[in-house]
Amino acid sequence: MAALHEQFTVQRRAGELVRPASETPQGVLFLSNLDDRTGVRLHASQIQFYQCNKTRKEDPAKVIKEALGKVLDHFYPLAGRLRPSPRSPSKLLLHCTGEGVSFVEADADVSLRHFFKDNNMLIPPFHCVEKLFDDTFVSTSIIDSPLISIQVTRLSCGGFAFAMRFNHCVSDGYGMYLFVRALSEMAKGAHVPSIPPVWERERLLPRKKPLVQFLEYDYKQDCPGPAMAVIDWDEEDETVRKSIVFSSKEIALLKREAGLTECSTFDVLSAYLWRVRTRALNIPDNEVVRLIIPVDFRSRLQPPLPQGYCGNAIILAYTDTTAADLINNGLSFATKLVHDAKAKVNEEYVRSVIDLIELRPVPSPPGVKRGIGLLVISNISRIGYHEIDFGWGKAVYGGDSMHTLPRTMSPFISVVDRNSGKVEIAAALCLPASAMQVIEAEIVKLKMSSNTPAVFRSSL
Repeated sequence: MAALHEQFTVQRRAGELVRPASETPQGVLFLSNLDDRTGVRLHASQIQFYQCNKTRKEDPAKVIKEALGKVLDHFYPLAGRLRPSPRSPSKLLLHCTGEGVSFVEADADVSLRHFFKDNNMLIPPFHCVEKLFDDTFVSTSIIDSPLISIQVTRLSCGGFAFAMRFNHCVSDGYGMYLFVRALSEMAKGAHVPSIPPVWERERLLPRKKPLVQFLEYDYKQDCPGPAMAVIDWDEEDETVRKSIVFSSKEIALLKREAGLTECSTFDVLSAYLWRVRTRALNIPDNEVVRLIIPVDFRSRLQPPLPQGYCGNAIILAYTDTTAADLINNGLSFATKLVHDAKAKVNEEYVRSVIDLIELRPVPSPPGVKRGIGLLVISNISRIGYHEIDFGWGKAVYGGDSMHTLPRTMSPFISVVDRNSGKVEIAAALCLPASAMQVIEAEIVKLKMSSNTPAVFRSSL
């Protein structure tokens, strides 16, 4: 088995642009306010790993590349480019040019076993995973560059990795899942996606008479009210990225401790992590701590957005309290805060935020109050990247690579036991080493209470 920090080499072929296989419509498409906001003007990434399938003799890179041109016939806007609006340079427009997406095939002198380490699950962070991502066409700018870059890396064991970066302005995580799912269907011979993509950004237009009744987190910062803890991070403290797997026994134990009738797995795990993280960071009792929860609102509108809607459909719910109240009032208190924050995201909340962005596109002041008192917990475990099958079987891991995870974010991801096929939930954390040690001790207590072994995966 490979040593923990063993290096490996990746040989990349020259990157190329894959265009739609057929002629596609040209023109300019507008973005919704939720697409064209400062918080999503970035490249996001995800990765999938696949085991060797001895019944398949084809080259996965060639199969996926051929399918890519076919799927772009249906997702043709993604082969275009973002450019500033001539009327309002601060706004972006999507030009359907058919220029294509970036594609690289590569070979690595490492087997999938290298990433499994000493357990039966692929759990991020993955050592040197940045080598599996294509950087050929990815610039620091999101303007006039490919909206998607894909690298398919053949591994020495016969398995492969599918790593993708995408421009967050054109899609959220679920929207890109629809694209990759359709790509996998084309790779297996389908002619059309099982869920046709829907652009229809007009469904999220601001109202003719904007009405702001709710303030999203970024816009609440400069309103009267308690200030959040803005203690700076100790930059000299080593940063550690780690994933913690929660078994069904542990989740059941936490739900019993919370004692609420309406309590989802996300609610109780978020509340638990929020509390142990706040304690581990030694935030003063009187400081305000805030939890941000990205909420997918597709099903919360009337009528709901179409199943194939592939734009950004995420609103930031939030809740806050003092560090003392969060820690001293028990898991039930924190779980109810999480549940109630999510419940506020209804049609009026969504429309209010869209109107607010129209009136004030950039939160004021930007970039402040984002110290250790802020935590963003997202749930990408239910998106389904781990279920995507290009014809070699389902992924043994599909989700965030974690190699660029900031200290303020903690996504829930799905991890799969390759022996049993059972899917578990893991929380990805990025914290100073000193705080991570405290959290590890708390997790061990939880594992002992539920009589399950601790499963950690660290970047150290």
